[in-house]
Amino acid sequence: MIDRADSPATCLTTAIVDIAGRLAAALQSPDADARIAAISLAVALDRLTDRAIHAIVQDARNAGFSWQQIGDITGTSRQGAFQRFGGGTGGVPAAQTLAPLPDAPAAAAEVIAAFLGDDRDRFRGTMTKSVAAVLTERRTSAIRREIGETLGSLVAIETAGATVAMMGDMTIVTVPIRFTRGGATGKVSLTPDRRILGFWIDPVPGEQGASDHG
Repeated sequence: MIDRADSPATCLTTAIVDIAGRLAAALQSPDADARIAAISLAVALDRLTDRAIHAIVQDARNAGFSWQQIGDITGTSRQGAFQRFGGGTGGVPAAQTLAPLPDAPAAAAEVIAAFLGDDRDRFRGTMTKSVAAVLTERRTSAIRREIGETLGSLVAIETAGATVAMMGDMTIVTVPIRFTRGGATGKVSLTPDRRILGFWIDPVPGEQGASDHG
């Protein structure tokens, strides 16, 4: 099932809020090493914010707003707004013209299985830099431990029940996951070259605990 009505900014805003908070903490830290971390986080935040702007502009276009209105808001001309966001240099093609990744549910299941199976090389090797800045090895270990304590062991990743949405050029897959002590929903956002741009595992309503990530 392909759902193009899914809120396109949700996946990015969660990561943006998280990275912004981590950046603020790094800047306030007296540790000199935190300055290097702050650079990485600032770069990741800049890239995610740019993607968010493109996605929100596309949402506005789908809602009927004109390129002139978008140009007025972004401080450029109608033509400049179209060139930046609509199909010129740096633009993102209209969402409705893009197709999701082939076998997107299976690709998302591979990511989730690698994460839950502690296949670090496979999981981290497909991250974008922005996600890697958030999902450090220390944090992924803590999240994996929390999932194990609240939900138990993995039983199945139910790709037959997956839904697929498009946000700009990004494929977003939502898939049910069964554990020995409950269920969860996994959400994986993938770039056209199958790199991870967003990753969440949340218990279904009524389950204990939560794990939302980069």
